[in-house]
Amino acid sequence: PGVCELLLAPGMNARMGVAPATKRNTETLAGWGVKMVGPEKGYLACGTVGMGRMSEPLDILARAGELLSANPPKKHA
Repeated sequence: PGVCELLLAPGMNARMGVAPATKRNTETLAGWGVKMVGPEKGYLACGTVGMGRMSEPLDILARAGELLSANPPKKHA
């Protein structure tokens, strides 16, 4: 474990989400213990609908709260 948890909330075009490089990078980050929230299915910035929409801010905040509750920051003397 590192100094703190890292939470990513990716958003991308649907084609990027299924690209081999994106899948490899996501697996690498997960292997390093990086936590992710999303992406979700919905309207994308490019004007299409599909998987890749960034999670809603309140969902991201809720996930961050879960991580902090499970592993609270250490107090420094």
